[in-house]
Amino acid sequence: MKTEWYKGVRDNSELKAERRVQIATASRAFEILTGILEDKIKSKDTERNSVESYELPSYPYYQADCSGYVRALREVQRLIDLQDKESL
Repeated sequence: MKTEWYKGVRDNSELKAERRVQIATASRAFEILTGILEDKIKSKDTERNSVESYELPSYPYYQADCSGYVRALREVQRLIDLQDKESL
């Protein structure tokens, strides 16, 4: 679990335990969301590699935008991955 989940409660063990329960309760929703995000990433990769995208006059800007979009979705996936054992 990422340390970002504990911002603002780090010094209070009672609040930290409560936050841990809240996060664990939502773990199934996070798994579903991970799948949704993965589908969006695959869709964006397909779209950005299409012939039509290469023909856009603003192709470099479009590719940069797609890269930023995918990077943001990957960051959300990283945050909701509760299997990752980052030290707290």
